[in-house]
Amino acid sequence: MMPPRLTRPLLLGCLLLASYLFSSQSGGQTLHSYEPFVETPEYRKALGQVSSGYSRAQGVQAFLDLAAAHPGTTLGAKCLFEAASFGEDESRLDGLLQRIVNEYPGSRFEMHARSWQLSRRVTSLEEYFDGVDQLAQSFGAPTLKEISANPTRAVR
Repeated sequence: MMPPRLTRPLLLGCLLLASYLFSSQSGGQTLHSYEPFVETPEYRKALGQVSSGYSRAQGVQAFLDLAAAHPGTTLGAKCLFEAASFGEDESRLDGLLQRIVNEYPGSRFEMHARSWQLSRRVTSLEEYFDGVDQLAQSFGAPTLKEISANPTRAVR
């Protein structure tokens, strides 16, 4: 089972991705694209460290080092997200999410980081969905009301 702090951002990320895909057929803004993610041996080693729990701090630092060595790449973004996911310091999490927003503007990485930031500050489900709607619109997606009113738009 996923930790509670990861469940909401992942759900929101899926919702945002779906909204983006819907909007790409209807003139929504195009997100900056990045190369597909390719796992490196260093990435696998860092993932093993954080997964074991024994050397979690070393694994988080390894992710941060990899991100610094690969700025502006999918690997760099993925490593920043991993450091945020496995890190234990809440203030560092906020900084890492903001770093992703700043370093990957107009990308799916920015979208996901903003969705995670949103999930951390909302206090109700209504506020959460309103925030999702606004965030998706900021990336050119249709509103949730528009999607609900015309669900076949997703099929087109």
